[in-house]
Amino acid sequence: MPSKTTLWIVGSSLAVAFLLYFFLDDYRQGLSWLRNALQETSPLLFIASMSLMPLVGVPITLFIFLVGLRFGVLCGTALLFLTVPIHLMLSFYAMKSTLQPVARRLLNRLSYRSFRIPQDPSPVFIFLFVLIPGLPYAVKIYLFPLSGVSFKRYFLIAWPVYAVSGAPLIFLGYSFAQMNPWFLTAGLFLLVLLYAAGRYLYANLS
Repeated sequence: MPSKTTLWIVGSSLAVAFLLYFFLDDYRQGLSWLRNALQETSPLLFIASMSLMPLVGVPITLFIFLVGLRFGVLCGTALLFLTVPIHLMLSFYAMKSTLQPVARRLLNRLSYRSFRIPQDPSPVFIFLFVLIPGLPYAVKIYLFPLSGVSFKRYFLIAWPVYAVSGAPLIFLGYSFAQMNPWFLTAGLFLLVLLYAAGRYLYANLS
């Protein structure tokens, strides 16, 4: 018999897809305009924006969705794999050099205590912290260097986790481009499943 979590995932995905299917006609023109605008945007400009703007706080989820809408699943996933290392490297070395004193003073003033990241965190902690939704992406990538973790360990875990966990949202963007209710259902299902898997891992491994 399916678990309550499984039923919740399936039910939530189908319910949202059902609503989208009936209201999609109202948004069809807007989606077509957005897709055409993205197609007219230079790929280099889009990639440059996706590489740099998340570093100043622009939500990366917006770019992940748009990259699926603009480039499709395969090319969109490849671009995510290419841009995440840029974010990780620039944020890590910026925090290790010029930004660290300012960031520490700000965290102390806000009494966040580095969001409870332990010094030199284990690979399991890094994996769970990166995977589970909660803090914004920009906060996470600037926060981890303060823990004293080595760049190699952090990079080798965070890079694939960030890239793979963004794949469902890329697929959802592609689904909107295709305006296919079955694709929408699958994309929503993957997003909810990823969130539930992250919460399960956190509860059982943390």
